[in-house]
Amino acid sequence: MLFKVLKAKIVFLALLSCSVTAMAQDAVLEKTLTSMGYRITARSSPAPADWERKDLNLESKQLFVIKSVKKVPGGENLYCRMAVTIEK
Repeated sequence: MLFKVLKAKIVFLALLSCSVTAMAQDAVLEKTLTSMGYRITARSSPAPADWERKDLNLESKQLFVIKSVKKVPGGENLYCRMAVTIEK
């Protein structure tokens, strides 16, 4: 259940962030993730592969690796981690 809620929030973030400029996008994403209890641990902008440009009309990609601020309940040193990819 928790995974579905997190996945829905991440999808909403991706849709929301596509409507703002690149610099503002990072700030909005970071602020939203912080309010949800996560922080960005790494970010990159890999170039789309040729087939992605040709077949999917993909202009750019951004990859954010995020980590929960709080530990997983019942775990000694466990954190929730995931990657968010925004494709334009």
